[in-house]
Amino acid sequence: MSTLISVTADEETNIQGYLAIDATVNGRSYGGVRMATDLSPDSLVRAARAKTLKYGLLGLPVGGAKAGIAADPEMPLARKREVLRNFGQALKPLLQTRSFIPSDDLGTTNDDIRYMLSANGLKVLPRSLT
Repeated sequence: MSTLISVTADEETNIQGYLAIDATVNGRSYGGVRMATDLSPDSLVRAARAKTLKYGLLGLPVGGAKAGIAADPEMPLARKREVLRNFGQALKPLLQTRSFIPSDDLGTTNDDIRYMLSANGLKVLPRSLT
């Protein structure tokens, strides 16, 4: 059974964010952070389950998760980064322990996720040189 965490990603506009963790393996779960206006918590729970099944099929030592922010991904970049920073702050305990390892997804980019992590003082690996 999935764990669903709901947070306010922006107090001013009441933008909501969610994290669904379907399973952990060795204390870790992995999944993308999506941003969409029509985001539903139920869709994240289903996507997290699909990630668990995918990683299990591939034999990867990680559980499935999926995060999302119910907002327009086309908002101005400065505003989007503020929302991502706030979302990362709300999830910081899970990000610090690497209980949840985020990646880009629908409506977010690798740069968005790197910003979310670094804006919260979390280590971000250098970009690949290839």
